[in-house]
Amino acid sequence: MNKLHLLIIGSNFGRYHLNSSLKSKKFKNISVASPNIYEKKISKKIHKFKNFKIAIKNTKFDMITIATKPKIQNDVLKFLYKNKIFPRFIFLEKPILDKTIKIIKKFPNKSKILTNFIFTFDKKWNYLKKKINITKSN
Repeated sequence: MNKLHLLIIGSNFGRYHLNSSLKSKKFKNISVASPNIYEKKISKKIHKFKNFKIAIKNTKFDMITIATKPKIQNDVLKFLYKNKIFPRFIFLEKPILDKTIKIIKKFPNKSKILTNFIFTFDKKWNYLKKKINITKSN
């Protein structure tokens, strides 16, 4: 598989996606769009945008990761659909609104849409989960 061009929307929780993307070596170009992007310490190799609409219009991307609040996530997907921009992969962070699911259903099958709950792989989360399970069993 060729290396992908990635656009990440959101720089707070999106930082986890950015760090993972940098480690994976599966991406050719990475861009991040967030209103506060210039306040973050992010590598100069990363293309930065303050506005997701400008990023979408001016960036070539095969995959988009939307790690924002649910309303913004919905706005991004509406913008993609309205402008007939259908990346190969769309990765959404939870939660997802009902109205967002309705938009997702309109996307063509060529766009693979994935969602994630990233904490299932977090060591602290798994430790806490084990403690809760031990408490429940006692």
